[in-house]
Amino acid sequence: MITDAMFDNEFDNFHFEESHQYPPECVTYVTYMRKIHYSLDLSPTILFSNSGQMNCDMTIPREDNKAKYAPKESKCSTRNLDNELNKELAKHEPNFYDFLIGYMNIKHIDTEADLYKKAEVDRKVFSKIRSMRETNHRPSKPTALKLCLALELTSKETQEMLNTVGHGMSNASMVDKIIMFYIEHNEFDIFRIDKKILDMTHQRYLIENL
Repeated sequence: MITDAMFDNEFDNFHFEESHQYPPECVTYVTYMRKIHYSLDLSPTILFSNSGQMNCDMTIPREDNKAKYAPKESKCSTRNLDNELNKELAKHEPNFYDFLIGYMNIKHIDTEADLYKKAEVDRKVFSKIRSMRETNHRPSKPTALKLCLALELTSKETQEMLNTVGHGMSNASMVDKIIMFYIEHNEFDIFRIDKKILDMTHQRYLIENL
């Protein structure tokens, strides 16, 4: 746990690596495979190793690994599954909500309600995120950050998620530095982080901005 003394000693010299990349392909693959499994009523594909870690070599299937990741038992052929996946990928680029679903799989969060309650995000706000494809809704930066904190994403993953909705993190921002300081120390308590922001900037950032 980060103590006040630790924060005071380390924060002034703290700088995080700013990232401007898109989320990893393995999240994209899990997201679309999950959608296809539900729509086609397929038996779940094994997406995790025995240790519970995600198999991140599972990018879009190539000729040499299609058989490796094909469901053992399904109601359609591997070719049909590939066709469905390609159709989905051709429709649109994955958005913030798509990646939320992908990370929920990785983090073993069962329901959306579990996620938005942990993130202190209102159900109506999350509903707007769910329909963002149709409405072009873009969540605010505090809302996006709270969801990233609830998912306990790394510094890089958090920045990549923010980039999908046009937000970024900068060392020039005191608020951004405080949030990233806690993330890089593997602390994700939204209330604790927000209290430190209040102490340092005299404003609330995460709790009151939904």
